[in-house]
Amino acid sequence: MESREPQRPGYISTRAAAARFGLSPEYIADLCRTGEIPALRPRAHWLVSEASLAARFGSPVVYRKRRRRARPTQALTAAATSTP
Repeated sequence: MESREPQRPGYISTRAAAARFGLSPEYIADLCRTGEIPALRPRAHWLVSEASLAARFGSPVVYRKRRRRARPTQALTAAATSTP
């Protein structure tokens, strides 16, 4: 399936920028609206200059997937809280 977003060299969507730099898409869109970072809006979505984000916020954030801890079962928690 082809992406519906227009492709511009050096520009990424606010959603991709948020994931890459550890920010919210709304915050990046606010920066675009106020003109604090170079951006294009060819349709309904903002395209942000990746170089300007890197200059403003530093290198992209690298996230590691956290492993979830297993939750104790009900029987174990009930046994731990009961008094003899």
